[in-house]
Amino acid sequence: MIKELEKEEIKTTCPHCRKEISFAWVCKIVSSVGIRYMYICTNCQKNLGVSHEKDFRSVKHHHTFA
Repeated sequence: MIKELEKEEIKTTCPHCRKEISFAWVCKIVSSVGIRYMYICTNCQKNLGVSHEKDFRSVKHHHTFA
């Protein structure tokens, strides 16, 4: 498994800490099942969602973890 971490500009409210955030950490995870992008709040470090694509707009609400 390979992981890469970078910061991406987004505009959203974190569902965990309820803060408006303009950046999120994006963790690219490459494994035997494919590539996934995990979005992480820069304020509380909780997961905002997981996507098959590197585009925060593609993160579905039902993929957001509490």
